Amino acid sequence: CHSPLFQSAAMGCCRCLCCGFCFCFSSTRRLFHCLAAATIATAIILAAVALGGSEGNSLGWSYAKLKITDDGFPSDCVRDFSFGLVSFTMKMLGCDAADVESSKAYDSSSCSATLSMFDVSANSLCDRCRDAGITAEFFTALACLVGTLAFGMVVIRMFDKGYDPCKRWTTGLLLFLMFIFLVVAWSSWMAECQPEIDNYIQNLSDKGMHDGKDTVRFLVQSNSSKI
Repeated sequence: CHSPLFQSAAMGCCRCLCCGFCFCFSSTRRLFHCLAAATIATAIILAAVALGGSEGNSLGWSYAKLKITDDGFPSDCVRDFSFGLVSFTMKMLGCDAADVESSKAYDSSSCSATLSMFDVSANSLCDRCRDAGITAEFFTALACLVGTLAFGMVVIRMFDKGYDPCKRWTTGLLLFLMFIFLVVAWSSWMAECQPEIDNYIQNLSDKGMHDGKDTVRFLVQSNSSKI
């Protein structure tokens, strides 16, 4: 922290922040543009994070956990599910030698074979989540693209000396499209895939070796337990 390089970088960062504040607060018009740019940048980052949940990872759009109570497994053994837009990951955690992890795409032939167990079929889940995931991923990516264009328009307007209504209306249209695309992506998932996941987890939790469930959805949370 006391190295000349670190101090020089810190000083440079402080100067940039000071220049940025001075620029944004130099006029009311620029202040509004800076706030708009910051808001759009935040929305783009959140949309990009949502795209990061395409795979069945910690950013997955739906998550479920079932506790396994069979006498042959440790007391903290759980079956963990993470559902992404294009694939899912199923794990056995805390189960000693039975610990395993499997990731499959919804459009793969092994999707249903991996999830179907204890007479609970996952055929419908794989089909509906495949279609919903494709739609959600496409419109979320479009939202990121349109949001980036809107951010660029705000920056351009920030440095304009005059008033250009065309740029203002273009920016507004791009932001409206970004909002619509994100709503379509979210609605597609919640209407098509999430009900299938809820039904699958509910049916699986009713089987003898499972007791209780903990389900967390993207933007919508629902927690219930039999324990």
